[in-house]
Amino acid sequence: MSNNIVYVPTLGREPQGHLNIAALNQSGVMFGVGTDSPVEMNDGNSYRNELSRMVNAGLSDVEALIAATRNGAIALGKSKELGTIEVGKFADILLIDGQPWQDITELKNVEMVILSGRIAMNKLTVL
Repeated sequence: MSNNIVYVPTLGREPQGHLNIAALNQSGVMFGVGTDSPVEMNDGNSYRNELSRMVNAGLSDVEALIAATRNGAIALGKSKELGTIEVGKFADILLIDGQPWQDITELKNVEMVILSGRIAMNKLTVL
């Protein structure tokens, strides 16, 4: 979109919020992802659930991942620094056991978290 507006829908359990997602997506609306969960209570489930709801409402798994990454950076006005894996950009990275671009629910299978270039969580075994 030429005006760089990012829409972050409210996708609770009620289906009314889901009705226009597919039509908005087909019209070229850029989506972002958010959660109302307090930081101290956020174990990631709220965010993953929001992504699953976006897919159930009409986005593809890839489109939901883009909403959570690139489009989030655009919404923050930080697309030159964040949102995609490119030389010179900051990157917090999740390593997932699975292919979330084909099945968004596989985001629950986190194997490693890298924050600011340091391993923050590691379930992988080193041989």
